[in-house]
Amino acid sequence: MTRSAGFRAVVERAGGSDLMFRLAADYAAGVFHYSSGPWLLSEIMGGTVDVLAGLGGSSLCDVLIRAVEFTTRTGTTVRYLLPSLALIGRWDGGIRPG
Repeated sequence: MTRSAGFRAVVERAGGSDLMFRLAADYAAGVFHYSSGPWLLSEIMGGTVDVLAGLGGSSLCDVLIRAVEFTTRTGTTVRYLLPSLALIGRWDGGIRPG
């Protein structure tokens, strides 16, 4: 969880329902794992996941998080956080501002 609406990340692997990344601002902090549960990343993040797979290696991305709320047919209000990826380019190993 983050209080920010997004952050810059070095995406090391994205596929299926798993996203492995490091924080671009603190690369040495280690690898983080995001799992989208029963949904495929390509379904919730669009074609960016496919582009990342085609690039090979690590990519610099902005991870954006948007709060979504809707009311079901039964009247239950559902709230969740919807992530998305904005590809910046191939990660060259340099330190860039976050």
